[in-house]
Amino acid sequence: MGERDRMLDSHGTRRRLLHAVPHARIDLLPGTGHAIIGRSLPILDFLRQVEGTHPHV
Repeated sequence: MGERDRMLDSHGTRRRLLHAVPHARIDLLPGTGHAIIGRSLPILDFLRQVEGTHPHV
C-alpha cells in the first residue's frame, strides 16, 4: 500500500488488517500514493517472499 494514499486511509487499513489477520505482513511504501508506479521491484520481492527466505533482485 502507498503510505501517502489520498483515496484510502493506509495507516487505518493497516491497523484493521493486522487486527483481523495478526500474522499478516503489510508493507507501506514510503512516499507512495494511491497509484503505485515505478515500484515493481519492491512489489515483486514482497510477492516472491516465502517465510524464512530473502528476496532476490
